[in-house]
Amino acid sequence: MRWINQKLSDLFGLDPRSLAVLRVGLGLTLLLDISVRAMDVGAMYGGEGIVPIETSIGDAGPWGWSLHWISGALWFQWTLFALAYFFAIGTVLGWRTRPMVLCSFLLLASVQTRNQVILNGGDAMFRIMLFWAIFLPLGRVWSLDARRKARQGEPPDLKPALSVATFCFILQLCLVYWFAGTAKLNEVWLGFDPDAVWSEPAVLAKASFGGDAMIRAMDYDIYCKPLAGLMAQAPWLLRAICIGTLMLEIIGPCLLFIPFGTRWIRLVLVT
Repeated sequence: MRWINQKLSDLFGLDPRSLAVLRVGLGLTLLLDISVRAMDVGAMYGGEGIVPIETSIGDAGPWGWSLHWISGALWFQWTLFALAYFFAIGTVLGWRTRPMVLCSFLLLASVQTRNQVILNGGDAMFRIMLFWAIFLPLGRVWSLDARRKARQGEPPDLKPALSVATFCFILQLCLVYWFAGTAKLNEVWLGFDPDAVWSEPAVLAKASFGGDAMIRAMDYDIYCKPLAGLMAQAPWLLRAICIGTLMLEIIGPCLLFIPFGTRWIRLVLVT
C-alpha cells in the first residue's frame, strides 16, 4: 500500500516549491494581462466602447456573467481593474493565497466575458489554469502565508501535494499538447496524407516524412526575424522539426506518467 501511495505521489503529486513558482508565474502573468488591457479600458470595456454591454450580454449566452456588465462608467471599470491588480499582487506574494487566486480568477473570467472579440486560445487556457490553481496549495512555501505559519511555530510542509486538483492540473496540460498534436495529423505536417494510408498503405513507402508546415511558416515575412531566413535555407531541418513537434506533443505527455525515474524524465521533457 505504501508503494502504491508513493507511485501515486510521483505520478500525480506536485512539489510545493514548484507550486510556489507556479503561483508567482500566474501572478506576474495576471499583472501583465491587466496592464495590457488597461491601455484601452474605455474603448474595450467602457459603455461607449466597441462592444456595448447589451451586445456583450447577448454574446455570452444564458450562462454567461460579468461584473463589468454592472456599469459602463469608466470609474467603475477602473475600480475593477484596481481590484484585479490588488489580487494579482496578493497572488505573487502568497498573502491569503487561496482567496487571492479565487478573486483573480473571478475578475479574469469577468473581464474576458465583457469583451470576447479580442480573446484567443491563450486567454481561455490561462483562465482554465487559474481555475485549477484555486484548489492547489500554492502558498505552502515561499509565501507570506508560509512565513506567518513559521512565526507560529509550524514547520514547512515540503511533502508533495496530491489531490484531485493536482491530477486535473497535470491532465489539463497534457490535453493541450495532445489536442495540438492531433490537430497537426495532416499532410502539411506529416508529409503525407494520413487518410490515404488507410486505403493505400503503399503511400507510406513513398512518403518523405516531415511536411512543409515549418517551411511555410518561415515565409511569413511580417512575423519572421532574421533567424527564420537562416532556417529557411535548411528545409531538411524544418521537416525534422515538424516530426519532432508531433512526437513531443503526442508522445511527450504520455512519458510524464512513466512510473520509474519520473522526476528526471519530467525534467528532461519540460526542458
